[in-house]
Amino acid sequence: MFGTAGEDYTSLETIRKTGGFIPDQHWEANWKTVQEVAKVSRAMGLKLVSSHAGFLPGDASDPSFTKLVDRIATVAKHFAESGLTLLFETGQETADTLEKFLVALEKKGAPNTAVNFDPANMILYDKGDPIVSLRKLMPRVKQVHIKDAVRTKTPGTWGTEVAIGDGEVDWKAFMQVLAEANYKGHLVIEREAGQDRVGDVRKAIDRLSKLM
Repeated sequence: MFGTAGEDYTSLETIRKTGGFIPDQHWEANWKTVQEVAKVSRAMGLKLVSSHAGFLPGDASDPSFTKLVDRIATVAKHFAESGLTLLFETGQETADTLEKFLVALEKKGAPNTAVNFDPANMILYDKGDPIVSLRKLMPRVKQVHIKDAVRTKTPGTWGTEVAIGDGEVDWKAFMQVLAEANYKGHLVIEREAGQDRVGDVRKAIDRLSKLM
């Protein structure tokens, strides 16, 4: 996974303004990053590279929609030359918006795009139900983040990340969707908060193993 220049996760508002490929002032620096990421990924034998594209506009008539499609198609096509698939990590947009965007990229000649599904991000950003969203995006899911969260009670603010099984993700239903789709990709446990991250990762392995 790679980040983009100028990202500021202080608040939802700051990441909305600074995240992904949206800011014009950082496009040149981000394009250089993309080229280096492609070289490193190819050298390491990787096949999947993920990133947050930024807060994708839901309306295809929005001028920024076309701009972002063009920019990210350029990124994806460059990755394709190295045998890489570009993954969008979920959370900063609804499942409907992301699917619409991926369809637009395919029409632009960038079919090597897919989804890194993070259920907690859907909660943290308040962008929809993780299980409903997973079902909708499942045909495009190539990687999964295992992370949990509690939704905010104050609109416009972050939710709270918690240990796996202590949040609002219905893990039994989540794993069932993956099983029904015969998902063969990785389950990447991600813990970005808390005082005992290693312990929380062990807890996640134990809880998921019992479900599986």
